[in-house]
Amino acid sequence: MTGSVNHESHIFLLSFLLSGMSHAFDDAVLDKASGFIHPSEPCYLRLRTLAMSMSTSRYTRAFAYGYNPETDRSACGWAHRVNSDEIAMQKAVQECNEAGLEVDCQVIGLNGEWVADESLLTPLVEVSGSVLSRSEKQQVLDQVESFLLGDCKQQLKGYLQGNGLKAFAYSVDPLGRYACGVGAGTRNNAQSGVKALAACEEARQGMKASKQPDAACQVLLAGNQLQLSVADYGVDFTPPAESLLTDVGLLELQQTAAYMLEGSCNRKFLRYLEKPGHKVFAYAVEGKKAVCASEDKAISRAAAEHYALSACNRVAGKRQLKATCDLLL
Repeated sequence: MTGSVNHESHIFLLSFLLSGMSHAFDDAVLDKASGFIHPSEPCYLRLRTLAMSMSTSRYTRAFAYGYNPETDRSACGWAHRVNSDEIAMQKAVQECNEAGLEVDCQVIGLNGEWVADESLLTPLVEVSGSVLSRSEKQQVLDQVESFLLGDCKQQLKGYLQGNGLKAFAYSVDPLGRYACGVGAGTRNNAQSGVKALAACEEARQGMKASKQPDAACQVLLAGNQLQLSVADYGVDFTPPAESLLTDVGLLELQQTAAYMLEGSCNRKFLRYLEKPGHKVFAYAVEGKKAVCASEDKAISRAAAEHYALSACNRVAGKRQLKATCDLLL
């Protein structure tokens, strides 16, 4: 006779637990299983029921279990009232494998004995540490302040409110395009990391091409512990030091612009010189035609160059210039 985790078995389980039956527990199997099967899993409840009801059974019985850490899914199968251990194990494994976990199930209990190969099981991980204090949260936020951008900052603040098995994944590229995702509700931090990466990649791939970060997601935090720093992301969003041009330096730039640029581009360049921050001025000249564009609100020098050149080349295309834009400053 074989069984599977279904609606009828849940009803049977509830009625069984409420019936007050007093069969002895199979402590050896249950104690071992509690290190690998979460008590909230239907498979643990079924194993508990079978151990209670059949610990004194004279029949051969087997219980098989499988867990796929990549999908965070588990399944089980069992068999009893058969004439041999081999048949009982085969039926239990077959029942478990029918769930389609994409991993092989194995027999963990046979006739009340723990027989699992623990090296093939994924152990449960106890939640360690406590909820962060306000100062500890701020310390984490301070460490990511230079490279965690936009609404991902708000997501991280919410993430840090609790404790538990969780992970926070983040993607950012030198242009300041970013995405993030959270993974939680799993049996260990590794699985939380898998879920966080999947959520982050889904967010990244769902963005418009112009806003999609050109960098894979990485796990930034496992639990409440930082795993990476700004150096691991290869970005530099440090605000530029304020450049104080001397009167001579400013005059030379103005003369250069007057020589290379005419009309509106010259005036745009003079206004550009007055602005702070990461800034770039791009231009193209072809005969008497000149086009230009600037960027002064970018998060990095790389972003400023990208957006200024892109804007300049778009204008050059509309003006039907064959020349491509270059950087003036």
